[in-house]
Amino acid sequence: MADQWEFYPCQMGDHTAFVFVNVSIGDRLTELARTGQVLIRVQLKHPRDDGLTTTGEFDALSQLEDGFTNYCETASADMVGRITVGGFRDFAVYAEDAQTVSHGLRTIAEDEHGYEVECLVRDDPEFEVYWKHLYPTPVDWQLIQNRQLVEQLEEQGDDCESSRRIDHWVHFDSAEHRDQFEKRVLSEGFAVEVLLEAGDEDLRHGLHIYRDDTPDRAQINDVTIMLFRLAEEFGGEYDGWETQVTQAE
Repeated sequence: MADQWEFYPCQMGDHTAFVFVNVSIGDRLTELARTGQVLIRVQLKHPRDDGLTTTGEFDALSQLEDGFTNYCETASADMVGRITVGGFRDFAVYAEDAQTVSHGLRTIAEDEHGYEVECLVRDDPEFEVYWKHLYPTPVDWQLIQNRQLVEQLEEQGDDCESSRRIDHWVHFDSAEHRDQFEKRVLSEGFAVEVLLEAGDEDLRHGLHIYRDDTPDRAQINDVTIMLFRLAEEFGGEYDGWETQVTQAE
């Protein structure tokens, strides 16, 4: 089975960061017991003002990452993800011989690609770097799903800049919590399409709501994360959104 890679934005202190992670490698890490953790911090040559990468440096960074990946394949190591933030790109690797892999990756970065790097080697038997710093949280998974839905709309010719009805679903363990949530979202301008009662097919109490919004990445992230956190406040679970395609004129 091919590895599954996902990326998502997050906030790290005062900086916006982008995480790119292999979400399917967790079980393999445990089986192979490659507990030596190598962090390669690469200083970007031409970062944007916000510390993220420019299109002008894309090819150089891609070639660097290809070099890292090819090396890991021959060195009993796995690259599991990267974080770009504050003018740096951190690559996370697990290896049987972390010191040797650290030296090899440094050589590739400095001698072959002209990047300044720092290397940190540690033993990480619980794979905390992967599970706690790279693997998506439930909120991160929602951002990933948002991106995927927006990409589907764009593939169908949607401009994703036009306001239109967007439907959302939320589920709760009790009708009381659902009704408390309903009062809050009504004050935020949402309308209720239908109340979903617990039954044989769905043991939870649900709510189908909608509001006119714009499904561009920034706004849909703000809206869904607000609903996600509000649902959590009342012991519920946000269950996604959908909308109709609006063709660009």
